[in-house]
Amino acid sequence: MPVLSRQWHLSENSYFLASPNGFFYRYCGNGFQNKWTGLWDNETKHVEYFAAKAGDDWLSENNTHTMNYNGSLAEHVYEITGGLATELLGFHPERNELLLLYELPDVRTLELELAIDIRLRHENNTNRAHAWNQKGHTIEIANAIGKTWITVFSGDLQKTGQAFQKNHAPGGELQTCSVNKLFLRGKTIGLSIRTTPRGVKNISDALKALEQKHTAYQALEDHLLESDNQTLEHAIRWSRIGIELLTQKRGKHTIYCAGYPWFTQGWGRDTFWALYGLVDLDMIKQAENQIEMYANAQRDGRIANFLPDTYNSIDATLLWLIAVAYTARRNGNAKWLKKLAPKITAALEFLKKNTRNGLLVHDAGSHDTWMDTLPRPQTGIDVQSLFVEALTQTKRNWKWMSAKPFAYENERIDAENQLQKHFAKTPFPPDRMINVQTFEMDNVQTANPVLPLLFGQFPEKTAELTLNRLESSDFSNQTGLRSRAHGQPNYDPAGYHTGRVWSLTTAWLAMAEYRLGRSENAYRTLESFFMELERNNLGGIAETFHGETGQSNGAELQLWGQALLAHIIDAHLLGIEIDALEKKVRFHPQLPQDTELVRRIKKIDSKNVVFSAERDHLTGKTECHVEGLPKKYKLESGIIEKKK
Repeated sequence: MPVLSRQWHLSENSYFLASPNGFFYRYCGNGFQNKWTGLWDNETKHVEYFAAKAGDDWLSENNTHTMNYNGSLAEHVYEITGGLATELLGFHPERNELLLLYELPDVRTLELELAIDIRLRHENNTNRAHAWNQKGHTIEIANAIGKTWITVFSGDLQKTGQAFQKNHAPGGELQTCSVNKLFLRGKTIGLSIRTTPRGVKNISDALKALEQKHTAYQALEDHLLESDNQTLEHAIRWSRIGIELLTQKRGKHTIYCAGYPWFTQGWGRDTFWALYGLVDLDMIKQAENQIEMYANAQRDGRIANFLPDTYNSIDATLLWLIAVAYTARRNGNAKWLKKLAPKITAALEFLKKNTRNGLLVHDAGSHDTWMDTLPRPQTGIDVQSLFVEALTQTKRNWKWMSAKPFAYENERIDAENQLQKHFAKTPFPPDRMINVQTFEMDNVQTANPVLPLLFGQFPEKTAELTLNRLESSDFSNQTGLRSRAHGQPNYDPAGYHTGRVWSLTTAWLAMAEYRLGRSENAYRTLESFFMELERNNLGGIAETFHGETGQSNGAELQLWGQALLAHIIDAHLLGIEIDALEKKVRFHPQLPQDTELVRRIKKIDSKNVVFSAERDHLTGKTECHVEGLPKKYKLESGIIEKKK
C-alpha cells in the first residue's frame, strides 16, 4: 500500500480520512488551518479542531519527527521530552467514528483541547450554544443541529475543564466554537470522536477496527498494476484510494462526492466523467448503480446535475449517455442496456427538443455548461462535441437495444456536420456560437476545443494545429492546461473559468495528446498529476490551480481528476480497450521512455486477464502480451507509432 511521508513543510500539505458517512480533514503539521478542516458528518460539521499537550510539550509542527499517510490511516510522530510520541488516526470501517491513539514514552498526563462547532455546511459563524454532559468516560456535546460523542477507551480520564466559547479565524474567517479540555493519563491513550451514540469500548476493539479499515483499503489495490516505473504504480493506486475516500452513503444510495472539502454532494457531471475511471478500475457494478440512480431521477428526459432535484446542466445528460455506452461495453450486458432503453430514448428526445439547425442550444435560464460561473449561450464547442459523442456512442450500442435502425441518425449527422462546419476552424476553434440563427461566434480562446480532439472529431490538420496552440505556453504550464489562454480578453489567472488550470482540462489534454500520437507530450502532461499527488493534499488531485503560480485554490481532492488519472493510464497510455458486447479487445500501449515493463490485470467476463508491455532495453522494441483472454474474444494489439 503506498505511503506518503513528510518531515518538513508540513503546513503546506493536508490529508483526508473518510468513513461511509463523513470525512476528517487536517494538515500534516497537525494544524486545522481553515474553516473546512475538522470532522464532518455528511453536510454537518462537528469538530473544529483538537490540540494535545503531553506533559510540558505541545504536539505540533515544530516538534514533528515524521508524518505518514496511506489513505486509511494517518500517523504523526513527535519528538518530546523523554522520547517519541505517536498519534495514530483512522475511521471505524462501518460508522462515522474517528479513532485517536496516543502512544507516549511513559505514563504521563495528556491535555487535550477539543473545539466543537456543530453547524451545517452552508453556514459560517453561527455562535450556537453547545451543552456538554459527561457520564463516566463518555462526553456528549449537543446543540440544536446535532450531537457529538467522545469516549475515552484507553487511559484514565482524570477530569474535564469548564467549557467556554472561543472565537478564532482559521484562514482569516471568523468561527465561534465551544471548547473544553480533557485531562487524560496513561502511556497508551485512546479516544473515540463520533457522530453516532455507538462507539468502540476498548483498545482491542479500536485496533481491530483500524486493522479492518486498513485491510479494506489495501485490498483496493490488489492486482492493479506492476511496473518498473513506480510512479505509474503509485498513481493508479492513489486514483483508486481517492475514489474510495470520496465514496459516501446518502440514505439508501452510495454517491461519489464531487470534491472535498466543500463539494460533498454527488454531481451528475462530475460523476459521469469519473465513471471512465471507475469502469477502467473494474468498478463495473458501482458504475451501473450510479447510472441507474440518476436514471431513476430523470425529469422530462433530463439528467440531474446533482441529486435530488437540481437540473441545471446540459452536459449531465450528454455525459450520462456516454457513460451508459462505456459501461455497457465493459459489462457486456445487453439485458442491462435494454432495461435502460426507455431512459436513453427519453434523454435523446430531450436533446432533440433543444436542437436548432443541428446545434444543441443551452443556457436559456441558467449557466448550463461545466463553466458554470459564465453565461455561454447558445452553443459551446464543448457541448456540441459531447452531443456528437453521445449520439455516436449510443448508435454504436443501439443494436443491443432495438432491432430497428438508430432512430436519431439524422440528428447525429447534422450535429457532426455543424461541429465540423462552424467549430473546426484554424488557426484555433471558437469557444461558442452566440446565435444559432446568424451563426455569430465568440472567438475567445479557451480549453474547450480539446474535447473534439480527444473524441477524434476534427480533421487531422485542424486537430494538429489546435493541439499545437493548446500545448503552447499561453495555454499550458507545468501545472496543466489553463481554462483560458494568457492574453485573451478577461484572462485572469485566478479566475475560476477564465484562467485557472483545472485537473479536468489537464486530463482532457493528456487524452488528446495520446489520441493524436504525441505520447511523450502526453506523459509530460500526466506528470503534472504525478507531482500533485506529492504536494498539497497528499495522494489527491486538486480541482484548480492559479494559472501563473500553480498554487492550489480549489477543492483539495476532486473526483474527476482522481478518477480520470486511472482512465488516462489504462485507456490511453496502455491503450486497453475492452468491448464485451462485440467480444473485442484492443491493446496498443504507448510506454514512456523511462519504462520497460508494465503489467495490468483486468477483469473480463469475471476472469483475470493480464496485459503486459515489455520493452527490450537493447533494441528498444516493445512486445505486447495478453494472457487469460477468453477464447471468444478477438484481440488486436501492437505499438502505436510516436509523433513528435
